Amino acid sequence: MIKKRMLVMWIISLLIMATVPVHAANSAVEKDEVVYTTLQPNGSQQEMYIVNSFKVENTEEIVDYGNYTTVKNLTDLSEIVKEDEKVSFSTSEDTFYYQGDLEGKLLPWKFDISYQLNGNNISAEDLAGQDGHLKIEIQTSANEQVNPIFYNNYLLQISLTLDAGKYQEIVTENGTIANAGKNKQVTYTVMPEQEETLVLEADVTDLELNAIEISGVPSALSIESPDVDQITGGTLRV
Repeated sequence: MIKKRMLVMWIISLLIMATVPVHAANSAVEKDEVVYTTLQPNGSQQEMYIVNSFKVENTEEIVDYGNYTTVKNLTDLSEIVKEDEKVSFSTSEDTFYYQGDLEGKLLPWKFDISYQLNGNNISAEDLAGQDGHLKIEIQTSANEQVNPIFYNNYLLQISLTLDAGKYQEIVTENGTIANAGKNKQVTYTVMPEQEETLVLEADVTDLELNAIEISGVPSALSIESPDVDQITGGTLRV
């Protein structure tokens, strides 16, 4: 007997849309940052890392700064040198990406996620392959241990992709439901400075659940995006 497997990873990306100047040997280089975090099925935080991208016009020797435990080149096989908070590398690519892993850093939001099947509480790990009436509840709130600048200025977009062959009678009061090929996509928006309780219900057969994505994005383009340093504790310098 093959036991059905449910992917219970929740992925959070915090989009830092502002470009940040960094030190380059020949010219100014634009930098974008996206913070990624994975959550356990109950909403507690796991790993966190940043993907940094740099737009360059010529071959550049670039020096960046961040409080990373490790760094990884995501573009090519060239070496990245890490010395304390200083990260240096050479690139001739139009866009260069590297990952910096963080430790002990917290999100601006807290997530409390619970599951019920046929009216009974159940762990996410025990849901795989089940039939019945599913209820998922997601509670969002501010993390009081983190500077509130992101919580006050960023909205959350939460997206669940459900197999239309397994999920029927999908109901939610807070979100929108749309067709996405053979799937149904349920999307929620949580506005800045707001705590929400999001509820999804459906009748399921042979239950499987894909990774759920949560994105934090500026609520308006006119808002000056906060420095990612507010989360990472790292130092960005020119």
